[in-house]
Amino acid sequence: ILSDPIHGEQALIQLGYSVIQHEVIVLQLTDVAQGFSKVLCALLEGELNLQHCYSLMIHDQLHGYLALLIEDISIGAECLQKAGFKLLSQDELSR
Repeated sequence: ILSDPIHGEQALIQLGYSVIQHEVIVLQLTDVAQGFSKVLCALLEGELNLQHCYSLMIHDQLHGYLALLIEDISIGAECLQKAGFKLLSQDELSR
């Protein structure tokens, strides 16, 4: 996850790397022990497939964070917010 995806992509291409961009959902886990299973249950209720999941280290060490690549970002965001998860914006990640 880059703070400036456009310039990051250009820099990687100039260095000869292949680049594929995906829009992901980043969410905060307040209950790290049970949080991931709650995420999976929310996606199951929305009948959404989880394609990739990455843990993130962010400035706030009190919570866990996940970046999720799912098949439908807008429906996934709606399901996760309805389940009580806080989603982070690009601005919040770039701080």
